[in-house]
Amino acid sequence: TISSSNTTVATASNGQYMQLTPTGVGTATITVTWNPGASDSANYASGTITFTLTVTGIPITITANNQNVAYTGSAASITNGYIQTGSFSGSGSISAGSIVYTYQGVSGTTYGPSTTAPTAIGSYSITPSGATFSVGSSNNYTITYVAGTLTITAATISTPAAPTATATAGVLKSLNVSWI
Repeated sequence: TISSSNTTVATASNGQYMQLTPTGVGTATITVTWNPGASDSANYASGTITFTLTVTGIPITITANNQNVAYTGSAASITNGYIQTGSFSGSGSISAGSIVYTYQGVSGTTYGPSTTAPTAIGSYSITPSGATFSVGSSNNYTITYVAGTLTITAATISTPAAPTATATAGVLKSLNVSWI
């Protein structure tokens, strides 16, 4: 016979063949006991083997996208996103919009940590977290989160073209200044 101490990690079934089926991440003590039938008892001894089964999560890495945006005074130009490496088992998938992004100033920029996107010029780390699954369970994965970088640069101001003026008899009639 075969048995599992933790059926959330592995189930055991007996029959012509003993079967052990992993069901989740964790550890379980597995016990296999063999008792020979009457015709085999003269040649074989009974025995029990116990071992620890450890089922680890499938590794998934979620890396925040790096971003470079020009200063606008608004967080609207910041578009969060991530790159996922690692494969889902079966039909597992991350719920759309479930990733939380935390911003913190780096390289002399003072900010956060905050889940509100910054608006000031500077450099910030963007750390993803909190993935939830629309299908499957995050408990079956070992998720690693990797920060990206947000850089907000000074806005580019257009330079003016040379002004043009119209004068008649020394009197200024018009002055045109345009920004390129």
